[in-house]
Amino acid sequence: MRKPLSPAVRGLLKEHSIAAGDIEGTGRDGRITAQDVTRHAADAGAELAPARVPAHAPISPSGGTRVPHTAIRRRVAEHMARSLMEAPHVTTLFEADLTRVLAHRARHAAEFESRGARLTLTAYFVGACALALRAHREVMPPFIPKRSSCTRT
Repeated sequence: MRKPLSPAVRGLLKEHSIAAGDIEGTGRDGRITAQDVTRHAADAGAELAPARVPAHAPISPSGGTRVPHTAIRRRVAEHMARSLMEAPHVTTLFEADLTRVLAHRARHAAEFESRGARLTLTAYFVGACALALRAHREVMPPFIPKRSSCTRT
C-alpha cells in the first residue's frame, strides 16, 4: 500500500529526482519524512541545495525578487489586514503615582508567595478598573443581544 506523502516530502523528492519507492520511511506507520529524503540524498551523494526562486521571477521596484505567496502567508496577510480594519489600534499612556501601591505590594508579597502566588501590579490595575466600572455603570452597561439599545442604571 502506498503511504501518503506530505507536500514538503513531495517537493524534496522532486528536487532531488528520487522515487518514493527508493526510500524506507521512518515516520509514523512507515511514512517517508523530510529527514528520510535528505538523508537518502546525502547518502547517494546528491548535493542538498537550498530552495531556489525561479529564474523567470520578475524583479520588484525595491530591488528584491518577487515570489508567489504561500497559502499560509496569504492567510496571515489577510488576517492582519482584516485586523487593521476591524480592531481599533490605539495606545494610551497615563502617568500615575504608584508609591502607595508599590509599598502595599512590598508589604504583602511574601504572604502571597507563601500561598504559591505572585502579587503583581496587574491585580491592582484590574481591581481599580472593577471599582471604577462599578462606580460608573454608564461606561459599561449590560449588553442584551436582541435589543438595539441598552439601559443605563
